[in-house]
Amino acid sequence: MADDARIALPALVAQLAEDAKTSARAEIRLAKAKALAKFAAVKSGAILLVVAAILLLLALIGLVVGCVMALATLIGPGFAGLVVFLVLAVVAGLFAWLGVRQISTKPDAVAEKAG
Repeated sequence: MADDARIALPALVAQLAEDAKTSARAEIRLAKAKALAKFAAVKSGAILLVVAAILLLLALIGLVVGCVMALATLIGPGFAGLVVFLVLAVVAGLFAWLGVRQISTKPDAVAEKAG
């Protein structure tokens, strides 16, 4: 009986290793399938968001053109374009300044929390 146990033990260990490999491969296939399903769901949502962003940009361009046309009746087309440009440049500069300021203060706050 001791000889049977010695012979069966290596076979059992080999079978255990093979079962572990099979199980690991199945888990990997399952994880890939889940990731692909999530990617497919996110992909269609991301496409819709990009389309929405493009349409919003077109709407903003229309608004800017409308502002220029409305001002053109008061101060002329050249000055109207210049005024709208300057206002948008100042607003863009303000957002850029705020963004840079916020980014430059974030590493310090993270370091303080970590330290």
